[in-house]
Amino acid sequence: MPRNLSSIFLTLFLVVTVVDVNAQMFAPDRDWASATNYVGPVDQDSIFVFFSQNSPALRAQFSDSSAATYTWYKYDQQYSYQDRFRLMEGLSDSVTTNLGRGGYRVEVVRIEDDSTEVYTAWVMIDDVEVLGLNVVRNTCTGLELVLNTMPNFFDVNSLFAYNDLSLETHQERNALGTQGYFANHQFESTSSDVAVNDKIYSLPFIYIEYENQISGRFHGPLFSSAYRFTLQNPFGRGAVEVATDDVEAVSTKADFEIRFWDNDTQSFGGAESGDVPSGEALLEMELKSLSLNSDSLYWRIHNDKLRIAKGGDSLIWRDSSLFDQRVESYPEKKRLIPGFYNIEHTSVKKTSNLICRDTLTKTVEVDTSFIQNIPNVFTPGGMYSHFKISEDDLRSLKSFKIVILSRSGRQVYRYVGDPKEWEGWNGKIDGTKGDAPTGVYYYVIDAVGWDGVRYRNGQYKGFLHLYR
Repeated sequence: MPRNLSSIFLTLFLVVTVVDVNAQMFAPDRDWASATNYVGPVDQDSIFVFFSQNSPALRAQFSDSSAATYTWYKYDQQYSYQDRFRLMEGLSDSVTTNLGRGGYRVEVVRIEDDSTEVYTAWVMIDDVEVLGLNVVRNTCTGLELVLNTMPNFFDVNSLFAYNDLSLETHQERNALGTQGYFANHQFESTSSDVAVNDKIYSLPFIYIEYENQISGRFHGPLFSSAYRFTLQNPFGRGAVEVATDDVEAVSTKADFEIRFWDNDTQSFGGAESGDVPSGEALLEMELKSLSLNSDSLYWRIHNDKLRIAKGGDSLIWRDSSLFDQRVESYPEKKRLIPGFYNIEHTSVKKTSNLICRDTLTKTVEVDTSFIQNIPNVFTPGGMYSHFKISEDDLRSLKSFKIVILSRSGRQVYRYVGDPKEWEGWNGKIDGTKGDAPTGVYYYVIDAVGWDGVRYRNGQYKGFLHLYR
C-alpha cells in the first residue's frame, strides 16, 4: 500500500474511534459539583468547585478502566475559538493537581488499540471572603452602607464563569445562573424601630432612606441601630455574618398636629378635618410637635398670599423651644384674623458632624366673618322661646350690636357685646320688663368682623314675627 494512502487510512481510523463523553472525569476532593448548561445539542460537561483550603485536582480514566495514556489541555481565551485548549506540557498522568481556575480537557488513549476518549471539565475555586459591612455616608437624607469583599464584589461572579463550548462564539455562562453569588442573604437592623428590607438589590451598596409621605423629602434612620448582613454560601460553605457598630441616627423628621380650642369642653381638641382645617377668629390653636429624633423645634406662621400682595408682613408669629423642654406651642390668637395661614414647623437635630433640618408646612383657614340664617319667627314660652342666631351662623365677629324695634319705631330691645355670649331676645321689653305683644318687629344688626368687614346700612335688617 502506498505510504500516503496508509496515512489517510490511519487518520480516518483515529477520527471515527474518538468518543466524546463526560462520565470519566473525576474530582474526588471537590466541595461542590454540577453540570454546565450548554445550549447546543451536546453532552454537558462537569463543573467542580473547590474551597480555598483544598488543592484542586482532576482525575481521568478510560471508560472501561483500561490502561491508557493521558494528554492534558487548558482553556485559554487568548486564542481563536477553535484553538483555545492549549497543551499542558509535562502532564501525562491520569491525575493532575494544583490546578487553577478554568477549563480543562484530557485525551485518554487506550493503549491496546489507540481508542481515544475526550473529557472536559471546569474548575472553580471559591475563596471569596466577606470582610465587613461599613458605613459609606451617614447624612440627613439617608444612610449608605457597603459590603466589602475579597475579591472586589463586582469581580466575584466572574470567578464562576465558564464558556459554552456548544457555540462557535463560546459565549460566557455562569455556574450560579442569574442569581449570583450573593443571592441568598438577609439584611436586618438590630433595632425594631428601624425598618429595613431583608433583601438588597443594590449590592454591594445598601441604601437606607425613607420618604416623608407628607412633604415628599427623604430622611435617614431616625433611631440609632447596628446593621447585620448574613450570607448563605451558594456552594455550602455555611453562613457568613458581618455587622456594623451602632450607627448614630443623624436625620430628623418634622411632624405636628393642630388642635383648636373647644368652648364646650374648655380644652384643646377636635381633630383636624380635610386638607385645610378651619376655625373661627380669633383662632385659638395648640400646635403639638410629633417630630422624631429632634433637639430643637421652630415654629413660624405666615400670612396668606392676598395679605402679602396688599403689603402685609409675611411672618406674623414665631416660636422655638428645645425638644426635651417643650413640644407644644400656642400662637397669639389676636394675629389670626380671617384668612389662610401657612404654619411652618422645623425640627433640628445636631450631631458632632452634622446639623440636620426638616420642615413641614400645613395650612389653616380662619373663617371669614359672616352672619347668616337669621330666624324670622319665635314663640316665647313655646318651642322657639328666644329670638337668637345660632353660634354657627355668627362667625369671626369682633363686635356685635342688635336693636329690635316695634312697627311704630319704638326700641323694645338692645344688645351690644360678644355674639357668642348673646342669649337672644326672650320677648320682653328691654329683656326684663313686660311682655312685648304678639306682632311684627323690626331688627337692625350692626357688626364688625375680625377681618374689618362691617355689616350695616341695611345689610342685616329684617322683620321677625312674635307669637304667643
